[in-house]
Amino acid sequence: MKVSKSKSPIFSTSLKWATIPIFFAVLLRYAPGYFYGNKRVLEKPIAYEIIDDFLSESDVLDLREWVFNERRFATVIDAAARGVQSIGEDEPIKPDGTCDDMTFTASPSSPTCKFTGRSDIAQHFVKTGGHRGMKETPDKLISSTLSFINYYPDKVNDPAIKKLFENKEYLKKVGNICHDGWGTRGPRKEGDFIFRPTQVNIVLVPPGQDLPLHQDNQWYWGINQLSQPDWLLHTVQESGLYKDKMIPQAQGVAYLHGTKEKPYYENGGEYVFFPYGPGADAMELKPKRGQAILMDGGRMIHGVARTAPGYQVAAIDKDVFNRIEYQGNETWYLLSDDELIDVFKTSDLRMTFVWRGLCFHDEAEKAKFEQHLKDEDYVPQYTLLKQLEEHMHETGRLPKSKNLENMPRKEFAQYLFSKYLQYPLDTMNTAWFPINYCAASLGKPWLKALLSPFCVDRKERIDLSDQYPPAKEFCAEGRGERYQTNCNKM
Repeated sequence: MKVSKSKSPIFSTSLKWATIPIFFAVLLRYAPGYFYGNKRVLEKPIAYEIIDDFLSESDVLDLREWVFNERRFATVIDAAARGVQSIGEDEPIKPDGTCDDMTFTASPSSPTCKFTGRSDIAQHFVKTGGHRGMKETPDKLISSTLSFINYYPDKVNDPAIKKLFENKEYLKKVGNICHDGWGTRGPRKEGDFIFRPTQVNIVLVPPGQDLPLHQDNQWYWGINQLSQPDWLLHTVQESGLYKDKMIPQAQGVAYLHGTKEKPYYENGGEYVFFPYGPGADAMELKPKRGQAILMDGGRMIHGVARTAPGYQVAAIDKDVFNRIEYQGNETWYLLSDDELIDVFKTSDLRMTFVWRGLCFHDEAEKAKFEQHLKDEDYVPQYTLLKQLEEHMHETGRLPKSKNLENMPRKEFAQYLFSKYLQYPLDTMNTAWFPINYCAASLGKPWLKALLSPFCVDRKERIDLSDQYPPAKEFCAEGRGERYQTNCNKM
């Protein structure tokens, strides 16, 4: 007689218990991506173009010489401190010159603390740990975001710079970017647009630094970085309220690092961008000497993955004057106020020449824009904030009981950040758990101690001044208060 065998109760129970860690592993892997971030996927990709040899070797050498002659490059905090800087969230600076809130900074032109110009970038970066999903404390991550950048609005008229924008291949490809911004893809006549450069930048990214995901400052008829804080421009972009008022722009990124024989930056620092929108996968490009990437950076989310992953950056405090200065002999000093906190060689730096410009249909529209700037024909800030308040009420982002009149400006700004300024959770393909749990330790010493075995903290601040020759004297007249510091010996 055939005897049927039943499953062992012990085996069945063990199998159930074994599935529990699998369930939680899957939950930790995919749940954050479901609940967090901007998941919008575009039907058509935002246009981008790549010109492999945009800069000749002679161009690269000339631009590198310019970088060496400039000598000093400050952080993005100093670079963003221009135009209107707050919506009224200002708080007093502490006696030691710092700010209570991690996302607040004090600029040299203001006696108060306020949201940094790109607080949207910093907040997302701390929550996610960047493109590689780093598990690091907020202090460590903030020290890893302060790339060094100089803005040169007047350099667009320099003959050597203007020459770069007259290249026929470049004009054809930048025309594709402009027309994509207008929504008019496909065949068109050559020269049926006007490109107005607005500024050129030099960006130096030392080892251990990220350039977190971001969009470039948008330009609208009535709203720009001269009339509103930088982060508010991106709120307007995500709200869609001024979509028909946005002026298309074209950003170019070209690389100056490496050598003719070894043109690639081999130690991280990939260019990351999202042509299909924040809900789609990112694309990555290894930066190559002389190569240019063109896109509308006001519409395309992009950034730079960490350079030299694993390098322990110096303890940079965001509320002091941080800059990188060339000392000659291929040597750069990282200075924080009067302290020397790190030293690099030119070959360590990811070195980028960046330019931006606006797209106009013809000379008449360009002239209209010039007059628009001259007249400062801008939307008043209160009007804009009321429009955003109404939009949040209509879309359920803000309770009807809350409004500009009964909310502190800081609280209102925090609503704007949380409801509009969510960059993609781009660590899904680079980290098992795509949220930086170390961020939870902010302001909680007991939790920081508990998580310390699993989180990288920033290293102790060390002044290296007695180990190297003194920093060379520096003074740059006409470039702002902080560029005239150290006119005498440090």
